[in-house]
Amino acid sequence: AVGGNADGSNYLTGVSCLSAPLCVASETGGNVVTSTDPTGDASAWTTTNADGSNVLTGVSCPSIGLCVAVDFDGFAVVGSVRPAVSTGLAGSVGQTTASLSGTVNPEGLAVNDCHFSYGVGSPSLANVPCTALPGSGTSGVAVSSQLSGLAAGTTYQFRLVARSSGGTSFGSVGTFTTASTPPIHTLTVSRSGAGSGSVMSSPAGISCGTTCSHAYAQGTAVTLTATAAAGSTFAGWSGACAGTGLCAVTLNGKTTVTATFSLVPKRCVVPKVKGKTLKQAKR
Repeated sequence: AVGGNADGSNYLTGVSCLSAPLCVASETGGNVVTSTDPTGDASAWTTTNADGSNVLTGVSCPSIGLCVAVDFDGFAVVGSVRPAVSTGLAGSVGQTTASLSGTVNPEGLAVNDCHFSYGVGSPSLANVPCTALPGSGTSGVAVSSQLSGLAAGTTYQFRLVARSSGGTSFGSVGTFTTASTPPIHTLTVSRSGAGSGSVMSSPAGISCGTTCSHAYAQGTAVTLTATAAAGSTFAGWSGACAGTGLCAVTLNGKTTVTATFSLVPKRCVVPKVKGKTLKQAKR
């Protein structure tokens, strides 16, 4: 047998070993002593006062994060560990969305609530749950959440929160700022010439004919297609485009394009009168 003095001259009144390298003992001075080297001497044990000067008469640890001791006064002393929480960074931040990340160490007790709290001016105005609970292990587990419906160009505060039977832990407060709404610019199409036709846009917005202007976000690439009506021909673009092909413009300011349509000339038909009398030709 291997023995070691764990607590000086105090009497040990109970011991609970959760695993081969981890034991928790109670003693007559109201302390619990813990060691990951149970066969070592007193230097291998950590002493924590759990109940003043009362005598602890026994201890039981059903999990790594939870121990229960009883004393001479008939009280049960419960010791447990809250989850260890670390707030991470915000990523994939758009105008109305963001993803949040962090790490939770359950410390041996099942985490029954994991969420990120967030808000403008305070991190505690709204909650979004973690995509998955981190379990009941004893090491850090990465957690995350997705936010949507945010306001563009706005700074938010956020933090990670986790709860188990050992208590609730709050991570540090982080911040992120959503992307601003880009400026809006108007594209206007006009038609000219003796002919007729229509102009369509991709992406949709202009159908001229009827709708000949549309507002697009800055940087939007728009392609215009001109189609001549029967009896007309497309003569070309002017303004922001030229030529007779597709018109491609990128909206970085107010933009105007003109499509010109011409009439198709009528064919002149010459009658065959050779060898006919004047009277026959008039017919």
